[in-house]
Amino acid sequence: MRRKKQMFNEEQQKAIETIKGQLILVACPGSGKTTTLLGRIHEMIQQGVPAENILMVTFTTAAAGEMKQRFWKKYAEDGMVTFCTIHSFCLATLKKFAHFDAECVLATGDIYEFFFQQLVRHKEIVDKVEYIKALLLDIAVCKNSMCPLAQFEPNCGEKELFDELFKAYENWKDALGKIDYDDMLLKAYELMKNDKTCLEWLQERYQYIQIDEFQDTNYLQRDILYLLAGENGNIAVVGDDDQSIYGFRGAKPEIMLKFAEHYPNAISLHLSMNYRSDRKIIECASNLIHHNKERFDKEFLASHEEEGIVHHQTYNDIDAEQRGLVKMILEKKMSMDEYRNTSILYRTNKEAVQVSDLLITERIPFWCTEPIQDKYDHWIYRDILSYHKLGNGIGNKMDLNRILNHPQRFLFDSRFFKTDGSLKQLMHVAATLPDGKWKRSKAMDSVEDMFYLFKKLEDKNPVDTLKILESFGRYKIFLHDYAEYRNMSPGELYFYWNSYKADAEKHNDWKEWDAYVRKHKIILQEQLRKHDGIALSTLHRSKGLEWDRVYILNCVKNTIPFAKQGTVEDLEEERRLFYVGCTRAKKELQLLSYQGNSGEISPFIKELKSSESDTGDKVDLDVHLKY
Repeated sequence: MRRKKQMFNEEQQKAIETIKGQLILVACPGSGKTTTLLGRIHEMIQQGVPAENILMVTFTTAAAGEMKQRFWKKYAEDGMVTFCTIHSFCLATLKKFAHFDAECVLATGDIYEFFFQQLVRHKEIVDKVEYIKALLLDIAVCKNSMCPLAQFEPNCGEKELFDELFKAYENWKDALGKIDYDDMLLKAYELMKNDKTCLEWLQERYQYIQIDEFQDTNYLQRDILYLLAGENGNIAVVGDDDQSIYGFRGAKPEIMLKFAEHYPNAISLHLSMNYRSDRKIIECASNLIHHNKERFDKEFLASHEEEGIVHHQTYNDIDAEQRGLVKMILEKKMSMDEYRNTSILYRTNKEAVQVSDLLITERIPFWCTEPIQDKYDHWIYRDILSYHKLGNGIGNKMDLNRILNHPQRFLFDSRFFKTDGSLKQLMHVAATLPDGKWKRSKAMDSVEDMFYLFKKLEDKNPVDTLKILESFGRYKIFLHDYAEYRNMSPGELYFYWNSYKADAEKHNDWKEWDAYVRKHKIILQEQLRKHDGIALSTLHRSKGLEWDRVYILNCVKNTIPFAKQGTVEDLEEERRLFYVGCTRAKKELQLLSYQGNSGEISPFIKELKSSESDTGDKVDLDVHLKY
């Protein structure tokens, strides 16, 4: 039985009834995109398209599963439509036509183990887990953008080391006869291009293609999908160029913007009506995104009559901002259901650390969309402990090796790491270096200075230990230098150092601080296991979610927008990311910033008030200053 047209608005119904040829559907946040996509599939089947000829591509396994369940629940009699990710489609193609199987795909743990082995001799890489994570992202971007290795500039660190590890990784996979997730796409694309039988079979099977979140497509994914659809196939791409926020993964919003250039006969439709947020939230978000130039010109309309709340509050420093956040939450006197309908959003993972600490202290329930690393599991804290132990004669060889070049002392000869840790043996290695007299002298001075530092740390409490490490030990300078080596913002490492300094001031001795650290770990783990209460999330992870009340923290320059953005394209992506965060709110959007400690209110706050092209009245954005 056909579904009644009045279940959809006019825009949605037009998209549903546009079945043949090419379609680009630009869908604003909260516009009923998924409902429309499922209704369009149902319409195809009602018009006689066999379910097995329909391919629905999404870009996460969770999204594919959720969409499949919703379709079966609404249209149980429609048959077996294929819902899948681009990766699962490519793996299925390789299984059928190239005799691959799931055993051919490398496990993530094996990949990490390989790179750990490769990095054993690279003592200069301190945060190996984070480095490997960034390295694998760079490898994926290089492959998915189909960029020659010689021309690719990595973000994880030095180009020379990246190239060395990339080549070693490819050789290792070839020797094992294994592939990774990026290889799935590359090999499937080559197969489809070169095997006529394969491509003809796929095109005959999947005659109607829908692609969700098309704004997050990269060049390789685009080429696979266009090849599958053919020059005049039935392909519908759906997304919102204003929500393209994965440029760091290789996503290119211009792919969606240029769809009509590739398919000049494509029909373009818009879903403009937002069914999620109150009017003021929509108006502010629309003003903000209109400051971007590279985008589709579109309307963004509110279906709700309620005005809603958009409120900006600024403080004199980041600590006051965090305390102000907690105070606002406590003053609401929320029920458990209200907690569940509230979120706290931030730009980077590390910002969750301080927020979670404050929520734990005030016994406010929360969960997080991704793991929160306890700040005391960070390598900087392990360095502090190692220095404390070595200064008090209770350190071991592992402690010495950990801090040997923190700060940089250029003690890289492998023999330094094989001594018993005594001054005598270390001086012997330094005196017998094969690199020339001046290098031997420099190494001996470095060893002596290090042991002098150990002496200064003897019997020192936590506060004094950190002061000595920062001044005589040059440790904060080391953090700055290491951040530059890793292409990071120094502030990412300073955050941990300053947090430890603040905590050290609360504890008189190491025993007391250690007890606090142990208790902190247990409480954080217990809270996260409950998975209930206020949602903590990065702006990236908030995409696709919604809450009645949203707080966005640290709306300050160099955080929002992020410090590493340098080009116009980078700034536009940062603006899109803030736009995504703002449009998660249904009823209330609270924006928090600070002006002290080098804080400067984000330019995006001003942009919320009026669009660049707007000549009419500005939106009245409530602003309160709190000191």
